Amino acid sequence: MASRRAALLALLVGAGLALGPARAAAFTRSTTVAAPFAPLFWRHRSVILEPSYAPLPGVPMTAQHDALFNAMAAWNDAGSGCSDLQLLLGEETFETGTVRSTGGSDDHRRVVFRTESWVGDPCLGDRCQIALTTTRYHPRTGELRDADIDINAVEIRFSTTGEPGAMDLESAITHEVGHLIGLGHTPDPESTMFEALTTGETHFRSLAADDIDGLCFVYPAGLVTPDAPLTPTQGLRGGCAVSTSPASGAAWLVLAGLLLLLARRRAALSERG
Repeated sequence: MASRRAALLALLVGAGLALGPARAAAFTRSTTVAAPFAPLFWRHRSVILEPSYAPLPGVPMTAQHDALFNAMAAWNDAGSGCSDLQLLLGEETFETGTVRSTGGSDDHRRVVFRTESWVGDPCLGDRCQIALTTTRYHPRTGELRDADIDINAVEIRFSTTGEPGAMDLESAITHEVGHLIGLGHTPDPESTMFEALTTGETHFRSLAADDIDGLCFVYPAGLVTPDAPLTPTQGLRGGCAVSTSPASGAAWLVLAGLLLLLARRRAALSERG
């Protein structure tokens, strides 16, 4: 397996929560971008994702479907016995509007494969965003109301076979789904929510103990989310940017958390990856 060393380029946002004295690393929760910095969470434990597939070189739509399904199943299976959060795969849609692309929200959680134009930041040198997860939340309570994932198939070549030089689609989606449920980057290099991944590497497909700790802490079976407010409210926030970066002659894929603040009816918008 390729080395997992990478420069730490991500801005880690949220409160880190260590579980167990023997663990050096800890999962991190994404938070609102302004005080009181409330951790993000879904109040209702069933979250439906609607895919909007597109023709990708070397990755047929059936493979895109499988990558998304497997990524969601990884989180569902990991929570068996400790969490009642369920990610459900909805029907395919031709709608491509996301919180990131429109600045608004329609309460549909979409995974959009973009092949014509990218909705995120332009490439900066050799660094290009691979994906963005953008979520809508109340800026004071952190309650999530909407979330979308944009996949950058305009500038990035994907694979589902571990092909060297290509980004593993299932790994990228599994990481982004972690952001969609409210998790941030972790310092644990074995974790799916770690901030860096080499091309051709597929280990992000499988959740580590750090990821499972976060899932089960935020969504404990039969219990409310810790620190969840009692009164449901609304708001806006954004998620994750995945970017490419060369290191030691190899193409590195760095999951860089980028913040973009926009005022919108007492809400905030940012990107995470």
